[in-house]
Amino acid sequence: MNRRTLSLPACSAALLLCASLQPAHAAGRWATLTPLLAGTYSGTCEAQPTTAGATNGSIHVAANGKVRAPGIDIDMVDSAIINVERRRIAQGTATTVALVSADQQKSLAVGRVEGQALAQARDGQRAFNCTGVRLPAALDKQALALTLAGALDTTSTIECRAAPDDKPRQTPFALNRGHVRLGEHALDLSAAMGELLTRGPDGILKYHAELPDGRTFIVHHDETGKLKNVVILDRGKDVVGCGLED
Repeated sequence: MNRRTLSLPACSAALLLCASLQPAHAAGRWATLTPLLAGTYSGTCEAQPTTAGATNGSIHVAANGKVRAPGIDIDMVDSAIINVERRRIAQGTATTVALVSADQQKSLAVGRVEGQALAQARDGQRAFNCTGVRLPAALDKQALALTLAGALDTTSTIECRAAPDDKPRQTPFALNRGHVRLGEHALDLSAAMGELLTRGPDGILKYHAELPDGRTFIVHHDETGKLKNVVILDRGKDVVGCGLED
């Protein structure tokens, strides 16, 4: 399998870097995510462009994905592009989320960047930024593979090779609430040290998890939600690769 197919999008967990991507069609798949972001984000705030009273106010995110801030009223549940990163840090866990609308005009970003707790809502040229916010605890309580199981869970068969020269064989695959089974391989994603879930301009949903034992699990679903490829690595070396090359 061509290793270039495993590279994750350049869009990072830093706030708003996803906004430069061209969108794909979205189908409202983030209804399980937006309730975890629900709350009021206040702190040291500033509107862009700066206007009178720009430092007053906060960002309010409703469970249904509607976002309000001074001069901004948007709905992010149907976001076409998403970037969610969860990683273990000395204090526990930290999660960063960026959601971008299909027309690229609207976005919500929440998370910890370079030690700062940040939130931003954007609609066109208008943005409202807050630092020193209280971040939601809900996203940190469990692995993304559990939180977003509705988008990730899959049972299928896929063509696999244990080595590039091996004859491919049909292999059963299942991802069910953080438990992976690929042929004789089994992984528990609930203890992942780091996870990254992205959906980019091509509509492909990519999930990447790094486990405490040095193994890495990667799965891609195509724009229709069908399983595209699966890879398991052990300390960076292939254990098994499955699916179509890009």
